[in-house]
Amino acid sequence: MPHLESPGERIFYFERGTERLPLLFVHGAGGAHSNWLTLIRELKPRRCITVDLSGHGLSGGDGYDTIEEYAEVVKNFVSALLANTKIIAVGHSMGGLVATCFAFQNSDFVAGLILVS
Repeated sequence: MPHLESPGERIFYFERGTERLPLLFVHGAGGAHSNWLTLIRELKPRRCITVDLSGHGLSGGDGYDTIEEYAEVVKNFVSALLANTKIIAVGHSMGGLVATCFAFQNSDFVAGLILVS
């Protein structure tokens, strides 16, 4: 199972497809990458990446208290895995806040933002 070592953390992710700008899916509070699997199967061959935030799903560490801290996790993840590639951030519920904060603070990484619920 793919994990990315981020500063002080081990972040799990799932990746499928290879075409076009990657969609990066961020789950809500208490969720995990698996929340997105049915949807990304339908998007094949589009490159889709789902990430488990710290303290969620198959990622290590404890959860954070602020959206900004989770946005920093996403920034570290994108910087390490997708250097020099813009993404379209997709967020659900709390993940929508994380994706919005990440996009606002890191516009050089972001080509688009999709909010779900």
